[in-house]
Amino acid sequence: MAAADLDLTDTALQADLAELRGRFPDTRALYREVCGLLFFRYGVTPTANKLYSLVRKGSMGTPAEVLQAFWQELRGRTRVTIEPPGPARYVEGHRRRGRPDDLAGRERSGQRRTGHAPGGSARRGDRCRIRARCRARETAVAREDA
Repeated sequence: MAAADLDLTDTALQADLAELRGRFPDTRALYREVCGLLFFRYGVTPTANKLYSLVRKGSMGTPAEVLQAFWQELRGRTRVTIEPPGPARYVEGHRRRGRPDDLAGRERSGQRRTGHAPGGSARRGDRCRIRARCRARETAVAREDA
């Protein structure tokens, strides 16, 4: 049902409201459910005035507060959180050794930037050995093909 087709006296809407009134005697819970009903079932953006005219319970501030909480909860549910790639332990260890996040801080404090992390030469040696093995395999495959 389009928003233009929604009439506050619509029989389907009134039937849904009567059912909600029976299920939710608490005023705030009723307003919350009517927000969801309007937004998800009827495709209508709920407003405080529209809610109050449908429910007619509590003060005018009640639907405004419930509506604000409804939008906050909806935003929280649809928010997408992108985690950084790789294990967090690696990222934290990378920062602890003074990688890019800490370079400006070391320069300000007068510490020299060496460009090497602890254990860097061991890792570099591992990489060299791996490259050498790869080259040896490539050479062996090239000899077999020739």
